[in-house]
Amino acid sequence: MTVPTRLHEFFEHSVRTCPDAIAIDVPPSATRPERHTLTYTQLAQAAAALCVQFQDEVSGECVVAILLPRDTALLYAAQLAVLQAGAAYVCIDPSFPDEQVREILKDSDAVALLTDSHGLDRAERGAFRVRIFDISVNLSSPALLSRALASSLGKEGARGWISPFPSEGRTPGRGARGE
Repeated sequence: MTVPTRLHEFFEHSVRTCPDAIAIDVPPSATRPERHTLTYTQLAQAAAALCVQFQDEVSGECVVAILLPRDTALLYAAQLAVLQAGAAYVCIDPSFPDEQVREILKDSDAVALLTDSHGLDRAERGAFRVRIFDISVNLSSPALLSRALASSLGKEGARGWISPFPSEGRTPGRGARGE
């Protein structure tokens, strides 16, 4: 067995050794009254479902920007998906003004911006000059994740990512907007 050296490899090891353990525990907040938890398996499925949305844009060593609030499990799934793609990420706080977001995108030379529907609306209004992906996924719906994976991943999975739902063929992800 290979000893993990990268963050996503440690994560994949946890998926194999304790798949039903809690990986993410997002406590209630002012905007969300309920606690949201994900197991390692659910988080792996979410990361795999997200990767199909941007896999054609992210190849080799590049930077992907992530514009998501800190209190969402989607943030962690997006980070894992980017790392598994072999890219680096820069997280952008949604509270930053548009000018600061544009500067971060420019300075990082980001090839893509991963965000939710709120960020997508903002990115379009703010004229962010980068490929924009709405990666909104209902992480609490195993059926949705299963369908996304079954329709999008090949037998071997996307670029070696964890693929608990292999299927025939592979189709590009949807939801991309931008240049």
